[in-house]
Amino acid sequence: VDWLAETVAATGIPQRALAAYAGASIAANAQYPSCGIGWNTLAAIGQVESGHGSIDGAVLGDDGWVSPSIIGVALDGSSNVAAVADTDAGTLDGDDQWDHALGPMQFLPATWAQAAQDGNRDGAHDADQIDDAALAAAVYRVPRRGGIVSVAET
Repeated sequence: VDWLAETVAATGIPQRALAAYAGASIAANAQYPSCGIGWNTLAAIGQVESGHGSIDGAVLGDDGWVSPSIIGVALDGSSNVAAVADTDAGTLDGDDQWDHALGPMQFLPATWAQAAQDGNRDGAHDADQIDDAALAAAVYRVPRRGGIVSVAET
């Protein structure tokens, strides 16, 4: 039985995205049994936030990278969006006045700075890489004391 293929057929979730959500769920729950996050919760977040990495013409590649980068609207208080002043000097979102949500899971720069994970184990944390973003979304929801945890922590 090919769970991935059957679930893709049943849900319409792109295979690469589903693999990232399932992998993130497995990794987070293995490291943090209190996490309890399912692949389906991560898939719901991915669908709502970016259509599984396909919003505004973005494409989710076989390598898990979205192209072009997904950068949300300026959170400048206009058009019924919150006003969120810049928190990253524009380094992640290209705007040094207002924050923008990033990647297929739409992390704000300050949240990404705290929650970033290396889901694809390439030694980097990138909000536009779906394995990184899905694992960050899973781990961010782990009940914890103190700061954000990491799957790499023991």
